[in-house]
Amino acid sequence: MGVISAGSNDLDIDRLPCKDAEQYVLSFITTLKGIEGELKNLDRELELWRGRAHLAEKNQEVQLVLIAKKKIGELQEKNSQLELEQKSLRLKVSVLKEKLKSIRNQPAAAVNTDELLQKMKMLAGEEDKTLEKIEDLEAQQALEELKRRLKEENR
Repeated sequence: MGVISAGSNDLDIDRLPCKDAEQYVLSFITTLKGIEGELKNLDRELELWRGRAHLAEKNQEVQLVLIAKKKIGELQEKNSQLELEQKSLRLKVSVLKEKLKSIRNQPAAAVNTDELLQKMKMLAGEEDKTLEKIEDLEAQQALEELKRRLKEENR
């Protein structure tokens, strides 16, 4: 099992939507758990080969001792590599979890209503203001009529 990616951009989740960021962090956690499982299996295998080496030494089987010690060396090297990978992933998971908390606590993106209105106007075209103009004209006409009647009454 390997690291998801080796770049420093692994931790750049600040601009991801919350759901995507959660999935991304989950993939790192899953990889980490897989490595931890591999390390446990490797520990068992190391113990097995150490027992075999001890048994071969006890029975003075030089050829078997050499084979067992070679296998132990290979397993220890693999163990060291996995432990380094585990430490790196633990650190990344820790940082990613903190960033995810921050993303979850961010308010929903603010909507610029003026910009949204402009975009809607571009898509839908200008609003038909004919009715509004007619109503304004009718109101002006009614006001003029009222003014005229008041003037006549005051004479």
